[in-house]
Amino acid sequence: MLTNADFRQSTLVKIVAAINGEATAAKGKAQKQFIRFFAGLALNQSSTKFDGNNTWVNAGTSSNYLPKISIGADAFNNSTVQRLVFRGELSFTAITPKFETSVYILGNSDGYQTYTFNQYTASFTPQILYNIYNRDNLKFYLGTGAGLNFSVYSNNKITTSNSTFHYDQDKPYEYQSFWLNIPVEAGVTLNKRVEIYGMYSYPTAYTTYTYFSVSSRITSVGLRFLLNKR
Repeated sequence: MLTNADFRQSTLVKIVAAINGEATAAKGKAQKQFIRFFAGLALNQSSTKFDGNNTWVNAGTSSNYLPKISIGADAFNNSTVQRLVFRGELSFTAITPKFETSVYILGNSDGYQTYTFNQYTASFTPQILYNIYNRDNLKFYLGTGAGLNFSVYSNNKITTSNSTFHYDQDKPYEYQSFWLNIPVEAGVTLNKRVEIYGMYSYPTAYTTYTYFSVSSRITSVGLRFLLNKR
């Protein structure tokens, strides 16, 4: 075989397989198909606001902090170099906005209104990541993708009250159960075991009203634990 070899890639693979046994070829095939799994935990800071023609526009922005948990998998175009990463991530998080404003009630100026809603969201986010700095034990990457979000809502109400009056209006607004957002992300990978990252999600409305909208801007800092490495 060696005397007739023309040094094409296919021929060299056969030569190596003949020397080392079929296990070498099988190992090379497994490397090309390498999938890496991970689990993650992050802290989300959400800023929710009304835009357009609505009373609550004047109430400003509601900010809160809540955790996000995630699991997912990475695939590589080249499992040895690992510069380009195709990622799919499932996550769960929530936001709990609260808006307050002063109102007159029966001619008295001591009244106030509070609007609240809770949004619980499960997301699937396909992403493309690129390792700008790519060493075996230290990588720096940038990435973006599309968040496919499925949400349910509770505590959706306006409370109007003062010292002698109290009234709750349930479900004053309707929100979408499915909506999209575009996250961008930057992070570092340490020793092929841990990712430390920051994420920013552009504000995206999850309402369909003509004259106003409600949207949330979300920033995150978090860790991902890589469950298998190569």
